[in-house]
Amino acid sequence: MESITGALGPLFLLILLGAAMGYGRWPSLDFWAQMERFIYFVLFPAMLVGTLATADVSQVPVGRLALALLGAMALFGLVLWHFRAWLQLSPAAFTSVFQGAVRFNTYVGVAGAAALHGSLGATTAAVAVALMVPVVNVMCVASFVAGGHAGSRKPG
Repeated sequence: MESITGALGPLFLLILLGAAMGYGRWPSLDFWAQMERFIYFVLFPAMLVGTLATADVSQVPVGRLALALLGAMALFGLVLWHFRAWLQLSPAAFTSVFQGAVRFNTYVGVAGAAALHGSLGATTAAVAVALMVPVVNVMCVASFVAGGHAGSRKPG
């Protein structure tokens, strides 16, 4: 437990510091919007590309990782879709619930994997992100189309 606290504690403290600074509107709301774009479009992709470019991906069992991650995502998405009538949500509300349930926090996942497992953890997390992001985006868009205002449609 100490290694988890030691690895993830600084990450959460940094998140809390950012939240406090954002809440206090310091330096400014405009700054935070620009910083978020910079991190999302420049720094995070650069870190993923840099990690994958210098990593020995042969150490990552990509096939098994893909089967476990994508299989779990697909199963969870299908189960959630199956129970959409039982949840008694409007189509728009269901798509929000669906997206909130299947999306994941990439930043915390990659940082946590790197902090807990070093270079191999960062590499494995980067491969996982490369596998999961396109699939989760397709799943979410399919749920939007199927549950959208244009009438009920099948996700296919």
